[in-house]
Amino acid sequence: MHTATALTVIGTAILAASASVITRHDVPEAKHLELAQAMPEAARIDLNLRAPKGATNGCGTLIHESWVLTAAHVARQIKPGHAITIGGEDYAVARTIPHPEFEGPQSMHDIALVQLETPVEGVEPLGLYHDRDETEHLVYFVGTGDFGNGKRGPTGFDAKNRAATNRITEANDLHLIMRFDAPDEEGVEALEGVPGPGDSGNAIMIKRGGAYLVAGVSFGADHPNGAGPGRYGTLDYAVRVSSMIDWIRDETGEAFEG
Repeated sequence: MHTATALTVIGTAILAASASVITRHDVPEAKHLELAQAMPEAARIDLNLRAPKGATNGCGTLIHESWVLTAAHVARQIKPGHAITIGGEDYAVARTIPHPEFEGPQSMHDIALVQLETPVEGVEPLGLYHDRDETEHLVYFVGTGDFGNGKRGPTGFDAKNRAATNRITEANDLHLIMRFDAPDEEGVEALEGVPGPGDSGNAIMIKRGGAYLVAGVSFGADHPNGAGPGRYGTLDYAVRVSSMIDWIRDETGEAFEG
């Protein structure tokens, strides 16, 4: 029922998601902290990027022992030699590769690869979601940094992992879109939420056969009524990974079979 609205705002100003997961106001925070611990280690990477006041300023996902997937506006903060913490160990960055059509803020191709100098050990990379049936799928995501709820929006940060779920409302060739429904709206999830303003670059995951697969890379959000980030009604946008498989293969030289 939100399809027309999503298509209307996709071409307007989209705010970069740079806080932790924003959740329902009527669900105990402990449930989202617990869900985060069930998320794969590969999706809980600390890029060690911080905003001026110390909040997390971007996330990423390990998709190969030597490659991290993130948003391009996040990757441009990362220089060669920068340390990323994965599974409790630091790994130096060799280079970053933004999508060739990324043009800066509000770019529709806001996705990038980060190559590591040495392969990651002890953390299983996530597979990529190749299918084109993402609409109405239940999705999972995890982030750190600012937290808050749909009534108040972002309210603070404490570097704890929080996770939530949602459903893909709509997909176009480049993007997956989901809406932050209020508790009294039809179809709202028990652990509903959206990535907040530090979660840019985190994985929007679909679970298949017990495995979490990366279906999208979160890069920004918009509220049709201008209510501000993280309020109920917020539309969250992710770059559609199934549209980026060939680019990822070409840049990395890896197969990434589906």
